[in-house]
Parts: sequence; structure tokens; C-alpha cells
Amino acid sequence: MKVTQEQALEALDKIEDVCQNLKRTLQNVQTIRQYIEGQGWQDIESAPKDETVIICFDEPFFGEMTKETFYGYYDSEDNDWFFKAPWSVNPIKAHRVTHWQPLPEPPKESE
Repeated sequence: MKVTQEQALEALDKIEDVCQNLKRTLQNVQTIRQYIEGQGWQDIESAPKDETVIICFDEPFFGEMTKETFYGYYDSEDNDWFFKAPWSVNPIKAHRVTHWQPLPEPPKESE
């Protein structure tokens, strides 16, 4: 069976998609493992980079008063961390995110 260049490129695109999905799955598994193990605050380099919302810690920008935690996510197009604020329609760029934690499980409905 002879494969055309177009067929080969389509196959490579599918393989690339599978690899990206596996990478995201692995990041999610690592996040779940860290949550189960209760590792607490983790270096931001280990955070998921697939727009998963996490708890972020932002280092002081203007001194001690600006230390904060917030729900944030990584935007791979902008290559930076963002959060949504109630006073803004657009996401706001975080200044110096250094640590993160996964979100806890939501409360379960009582039976």
C-alpha cells in the first residue's frame, strides 16, 4: 500500500493530537496525585498549563500588603498567569505567581 504525502501528514497530525491529549492527561494525573498526597503549596513550574483553574500565590509586588492568593489559570497563548476579577470583564495578568495548589473537591450534595 502506497501512502500519499497528504495521508502521511494527516496521520502525523492525529499522532500529535494524541500526544497533546496524553500530556494534558499526565498533568491532570500528577495534579490529582499531589492533591491526594497533600503536598500543599507547590512550585509554579509543576502547575498544569492547560487553563486548569488552580489556587495561585502571588509574591508581593508593592510590599507585604500585596501578597495574595487567587483562583488563576495559565494561558499558553500569552505564556502567562491570569485571574478573573469581579470588577473586570477581561482576565487580569498576575504579577509574580510562585506557588500553586489544586482546587479542593466541591461539596457533595447531602442525600
